[in-house]
Order: sequence, then structure tokens, then C-alpha cells
Amino acid sequence: MTFSDETCPNCGADIPQNAIACPECGACEETGWNETANNQSLGIDEESFDYDEFVKNEFSGSQGNSIFDQKPLIYSIIIVVITISLVFILLLF
Repeated sequence: MTFSDETCPNCGADIPQNAIACPECGACEETGWNETANNQSLGIDEESFDYDEFVKNEFSGSQGNSIFDQKPLIYSIIIVVITISLVFILLLF
């Protein structure tokens, strides 16, 4: 089977004419992609999908969980001191 000049339904990459597989993800008819596949098989209804709500749900709970979010100034100072120390040690030898 050869692909027509379209985009890959698996990854969205452009597929050259007469290609037997997607050059980006390797999808082909043998690995699960076929002529009847399309992007809608993912079960995402584009009409009701709210991107802003998705971003809020995915990323709102992650703030403050990192140790670097809690005390960024202290960690920055520690990194600078360690870097200067290493440079000084390397210059001595």
C-alpha cells in the first residue's frame, strides 16, 4: 500500500507521495494505520473540547510542587557558589 500526498493520521506529519510508511512515526497499514483511519478515532469531540479548561485542569495543580518553586533564590545562590568553587578549583590545578 502507498500513501497519497496527505498527513499521517497518527502523528500529523506530511507524508510524501508513494510512501509506504510515515517518515516521522513509521505508521503504516501493518502497524495499525489503514485507509479508513482518521483523527476522529481518538474520541475527542472538537465541538465540545475547551482548550483553556484543559490547560487549567492539567497544569493548575502543579504549581508549588517543585522544590525549586518553593525557594528559588536559595537554590540559585547554592548553584552559583558551587559553580564558582568548581571554577576556582580547576584554575588552581
